Amino acid sequence: MDQYQKSKIFSNIEGKIKFMIILDLSSKESSLKERVSREMLRVISSWNKDSEVIDFNSVSELEDTILKTKSKVIISLYGLPLDASSMLKDLGVIQIIIGRNDNLIDCADIFIDPLEPKSFQHFFGSDFLPIEDLSENILSEISQYFEVDKDVFIKKLYSNRAKESLCEILQIFKLLEWDSDFFGFNIGYISCRRLTKNIESYIKQKSRELNIDMIQYNCNCHDQVSILTAEKNDYSFVDVRVTFELMLQKMSMKNSELDSIIFRKGEEKDIRKLRKTAGEIYTLSRYYFDQKFDHEKVREFYEGWLEKGIRGEYDDYCFILEVDQKAVAFTTVKENDDGTADIGIVGVDKNYSGRSLGTILLEKVTNELKKKNLSVLRVVTQGRNYPAQRLYQKSGFITNQMELWYHKWLND
Repeated sequence: MDQYQKSKIFSNIEGKIKFMIILDLSSKESSLKERVSREMLRVISSWNKDSEVIDFNSVSELEDTILKTKSKVIISLYGLPLDASSMLKDLGVIQIIIGRNDNLIDCADIFIDPLEPKSFQHFFGSDFLPIEDLSENILSEISQYFEVDKDVFIKKLYSNRAKESLCEILQIFKLLEWDSDFFGFNIGYISCRRLTKNIESYIKQKSRELNIDMIQYNCNCHDQVSILTAEKNDYSFVDVRVTFELMLQKMSMKNSELDSIIFRKGEEKDIRKLRKTAGEIYTLSRYYFDQKFDHEKVREFYEGWLEKGIRGEYDDYCFILEVDQKAVAFTTVKENDDGTADIGIVGVDKNYSGRSLGTILLEKVTNELKKKNLSVLRVVTQGRNYPAQRLYQKSGFITNQMELWYHKWLND
């Protein structure tokens, strides 16, 4: 898993971004889409109380307000008129639209609609329903819409990380403070996941304000608009990011008991031996591929990840395999509040390769997490790391998502 995923990104976005929320009160529609969209807008408003809420009365009045406030980001319901959306685009304002509206597709930058089927290009589907902030009545209506038992539907929503995702989208762009301190230069991250002409203009402005040296962008591989915008604006492709997922409760318990192998949690005494193995992971990372990153710092990054995982300072713990009284394989694990878990990094001593230790390790880790009643186990690996991909597929993981990593250096 990449460092940015661990950031506390949604604890408080107030003051991070200034946007206005438009409520088209003239609409008399009372469809489920209208009610859900308004509920989503209410929730988003509650996360940033400094945002200005206005009524939409006319295009000219909206234009005057934009010019007066110099707002760069606006959130609106899907009923925003096309001429208003076109005006906002011409003014360089980022438009985040709640609810699908194909008439606005050429003007708006981001669409969020939890009632639409999952999309590779927009933020559609129940993954964007923040269950903890929505009313029970609206959740009941939505479960009926999807023709799913309410209790089953709500249980599934608890693992969707919607609030985290939505707050990243709303923030648009941010400074990665930990990464910047570690590598010694300011690193920005495009948290909204999309890249359009207006979003890129906003990022250029924020990069100047934050003295950004380089930008990291994680792009959905199916999002043609974002890919073309990245290439046009000198972003360099550095890696493919592959996310695998395993449904723990659907897996049967396996037991590969070998007298010569001990499975246990990592301890302080294991750090010195395993740091070397962890450091060797770095040659497959996007940081290594990007020659502007210092290789020794990248090695130190992965060594530190292992050390913190064992100490429970980053991931929650580290499982290891011990062979011949030596710690020779490890994986760090982070448990999430939603009942899911993430594998951080996995390593096997190269002197013990070819003995299926990676498979045995994942099997035992899966058994442990299943006994804890966790629902989903996720892991991220690099597109060029074929051995890791084969390992996860062999262990029952399925591909959930593929994304493209881009880097852009601003001070060459």
